[in-house]
Amino acid sequence: KRCRQTPTLDLIMDAEEAGDVTDSEALARARQNDPRLQIFRIRFEERALLPGLLEALQTNTHISMIVISTPLAHEHLESIAAILQVNTTIAALELVGCDINAEGARVLAAALKVNTTLHSLDLNNNLLGPDGVREIAAALAENVGLKRLDLDANRLGDEGAAVVADALRLNATLKIITMWSNGIGLEGNRALADALLFNQSLERIDIDKNEIGPAGAAPWISLCRQNVTLSASFFFGNEFSAHDDSLFRSLLSDPARKEAAALIAAAHEADTKPAMEIPLQHND
Repeated sequence: KRCRQTPTLDLIMDAEEAGDVTDSEALARARQNDPRLQIFRIRFEERALLPGLLEALQTNTHISMIVISTPLAHEHLESIAAILQVNTTIAALELVGCDINAEGARVLAAALKVNTTLHSLDLNNNLLGPDGVREIAAALAENVGLKRLDLDANRLGDEGAAVVADALRLNATLKIITMWSNGIGLEGNRALADALLFNQSLERIDIDKNEIGPAGAAPWISLCRQNVTLSASFFFGNEFSAHDDSLFRSLLSDPARKEAAALIAAAHEADTKPAMEIPLQHND
């Protein structure tokens, strides 16, 4: 999996002041609202810091990224949700491997409906399932700030993929979504591709390592002849043929897609909506 890189230092300081800090020092800086403290990370072995961090975040106005990778109790999620409803500085939240289920997702979703400053939410390796992702998807209908959503390894299956697809039909702000290793099959794959016929904002989708199979490439190849905003997609581990993979990537990079965008927009204005195919530079 291609993971985005996360800073390795919990404390980001001016270059001349940068250095290692202990857990207790980092927590003290969070409580003191130290402007140099921008990232706070809590791993399993640091879970004792969690109550202190949640307390500090009620008044801290400088921390912009929170990374938590330890199981969270329901009261912890309630505290995080309460903070998100009023905090305007946290731009990235990673809750990875936190055992968040549908009930926990409901708590977070309530905060997402009103938060406008969180740009990236990583919920990888939790227990959302179709019911949990339904809560997050409902929040996407109202959220106007989130640009990236990671839902990898959450047991979504085709049902969960269809729920996400319905949300993507309506959401106009999300730029990146990842859903690798979710047991998504051909039905869920088609739902996602069909949804992006109506979405003109998503730029990247990652559904690596699912259970789609060779037939799953066709909807994406068809999609690229109509959707011009999608610029990157990852399907590693889904058994697409080399030919289909090459054709899809050629379509993504074809400059004729921009010309087709103007034609499609004009067709929509005229309410004719004809079926259009983009002339390819790729010889298949």
